[in-house]
Amino acid sequence: IQALNMVYCLAYFAFVTINSLHLSHDVGFSDEAAGLMVAMFMTGTAILQIILGPILDRIGFRRTPLIAATIVTVGFLGIGASPLFFGPTSVARGFVFFFYLVAMVGNGLMFPILTAGTKRYSNKETQNAAFNFWYLSMNAGAMFLFVVDYVRRPLVDKPTVEQVAVFREAGGNAEFFWFLAALRALCWFIVYFFVKNEEQFPEFRSTTTTEEKKKETMSIWQNLREVFGNKAF
Repeated sequence: IQALNMVYCLAYFAFVTINSLHLSHDVGFSDEAAGLMVAMFMTGTAILQIILGPILDRIGFRRTPLIAATIVTVGFLGIGASPLFFGPTSVARGFVFFFYLVAMVGNGLMFPILTAGTKRYSNKETQNAAFNFWYLSMNAGAMFLFVVDYVRRPLVDKPTVEQVAVFREAGGNAEFFWFLAALRALCWFIVYFFVKNEEQFPEFRSTTTTEEKKKETMSIWQNLREVFGNKAF
């Protein structure tokens, strides 16, 4: 789970760093429209985590990340390929908007599994250490963002129109999205080959309460009602 978290967070933080530049330089969005797209993606991902989180209990801790990684990979491939096929046109912007929605759904499925999986594969005595390692692996993924500078090396801080045109004709940021899609595919292989057991990691001493057992059998709608009814929410 922590290897999955590190690779996934590297791809996510890299995408967040580059996406507004890709939208304006490659797809032809204005700065304002690119900002709205980024805001929509970030907000939508946060909302979908709440809505889709309870579903992973029914789909399973192994199938959910496989499905999520596949969806996000398709989304990133579509985002990168659309301006290559159609240029910075309204058609490309329409396709990019659609594939942003696809990637947003995949993210909404994946992020809950990273935290819920950390809880699933630890017990009460190891949970604090498990979540400390979760933050460590997430930040380790963010440390590798230097790849953004490597991909965008042809551009200076304030490129001229001619430089942007040459960069776009050479593929622009599309090759960066191939890298992101490859990371998502790597997430799929990590889950497929290493996540085999979906059972809760056992306690060293059995302390499961009746209330905890009840929560394990709650339906999706019961889970959602409990979330929305929580005072902290």
